[in-house]
Amino acid sequence: MYPSYFPDILLRLGEANPDRDASANHWTLHKNDALHSLREFMPGDRMTWIDWKSTAKTNTMMTREFENSSARKMQMIFFGVTHDYFEHALRAAYSFSRKMLEDHAEVRITILGENGQTFDFSRDKKRITEISHAFAELKSCDEAVLIQELQSVLKWQKDTFIFTPVISDALIGLLNKSNWRVSLVSILDQQNPTEHALYLRKEWLEAGGDA
Repeated sequence: MYPSYFPDILLRLGEANPDRDASANHWTLHKNDALHSLREFMPGDRMTWIDWKSTAKTNTMMTREFENSSARKMQMIFFGVTHDYFEHALRAAYSFSRKMLEDHAEVRITILGENGQTFDFSRDKKRITEISHAFAELKSCDEAVLIQELQSVLKWQKDTFIFTPVISDALIGLLNKSNWRVSLVSILDQQNPTEHALYLRKEWLEAGGDA
């Protein structure tokens, strides 16, 4: 059975963004890049240019357009560590991946865990069936194993969303040692919030979703 699909995932991410009304450095460009306008997200846009406030209002990925910007690809990684919220994070990652493909974004999808798979950069909507199978067959895995795999995956150094059931010290430690442009998405819990991470409510991910 395929995971539940939540087509308003972008709306939820926009609502969860802690800096949606601010100008935190994590979400903005360098100071020498002048903001030109807002437009719909296009293949190759950098994830750090996303305007979350506009995304939440429209449920369409909106991006800031800069005068001196250069296009980049993005990747989505699901960090399938064993945790009570594994299924919740999996549904979020699947929904994001599927929504991006439906919107013709060029995205590299890496699913880490037992039976994990990687799907290289593509805008082909036919890939939705393939990733649906991959997420459905995935089983969680020990964090020590996944940390090693993640380090290898991140060598691509693209703008990256990492969906994870929990944000651990080991994961933060790995990311802090790098210069990768990473946005973390996890499930809201009693864990101490990590600065700039996006936290989705598990209650929302327990709803039925779409087929």
